[in-house]
Amino acid sequence: MPGQRTTATDVAKAAGVSRATVSFVLNATPGQSISDAVRARVLAEASRLGYMPHPQARALASGQSNIVLMVLPEWPIEYVTRQLLDEATVELDEAGYSLVTMDPRRSRRATPLWESLRPDVVMSIDPLAPKVLESIERSGAVVIKHGPEMLPMYRVGPDLQVGHLLNLGHTSIAYAHTPIAAMRDLDQERMSRIRRGAEAAGAAFRSAEVSATNAQEVVRTWSRAGVTAVAAFNDDTAAWTIGGALRSGLRVPDDLAVLGHDDSPIAAMFVPAISTIHLDLAGLGRALAQQALAVARGGAQPDIGDPFSHARLIRRESA
Repeated sequence: MPGQRTTATDVAKAAGVSRATVSFVLNATPGQSISDAVRARVLAEASRLGYMPHPQARALASGQSNIVLMVLPEWPIEYVTRQLLDEATVELDEAGYSLVTMDPRRSRRATPLWESLRPDVVMSIDPLAPKVLESIERSGAVVIKHGPEMLPMYRVGPDLQVGHLLNLGHTSIAYAHTPIAAMRDLDQERMSRIRRGAEAAGAAFRSAEVSATNAQEVVRTWSRAGVTAVAAFNDDTAAWTIGGALRSGLRVPDDLAVLGHDDSPIAAMFVPAISTIHLDLAGLGRALAQQALAVARGGAQPDIGDPFSHARLIRRESA
């Protein structure tokens, strides 16, 4: 019937054998005297009936689910995050593991996936709240706790941004905040790095939220205040800023230099092409997957080093 799951008992009835025999055949249990003919009949009926082992039962039987659960920050799944997840997924898939992602803050009613899926490993980019961490550990999953090695994600890009603008001779720098509320913590961290770098060099500093609707107004205000360079939260924010400048009659980069972050596809396609910061998020995704595999297989949590050591400035037309 539609929606009715085929069970091992169904396979046993169709093949004319016991439920235990089906279990031995499907799990390739060693030391069993089962004839080749019976084995072939069980496998044929299982295939005909579309039998798939229940994941929780299989996990209980083997002690492993071959699932790695990644708890995501409350960020939009955009180009940068997809890079990380895509590479981690490929790396885990090649080893026979599945990557599942979740954000535990979006719903407090659903059963957490670490309880329903029983993953072998749970990992997170951001530190987990104590209550979340306690709940995961009670489920029996191994938790990979990330510490100082993830901090460069918050500082290396802004440091490259402000350093480049200062090297170009700019003495009045602004920061373009993202309007996306879910990115507020990361946005504030990047802004503080830009401000610290600018003020340490004696440059004036301003900041404002920039969106598709207010970019022109914000850029005009900055221009009147003498701002000549903008470090943007990401490439989308940089594109809005450039659009606001061009519509205000400003030349980019002659009147206003704009530097993005993330090296997303829009940066190269935009006119003028957006100078930006490239982070090796694909490499980080592979490193996180390798870390999860080592832990899932009973090994020690390996040091992934500085995952952002390959961050670099991409020079294009806007700065």
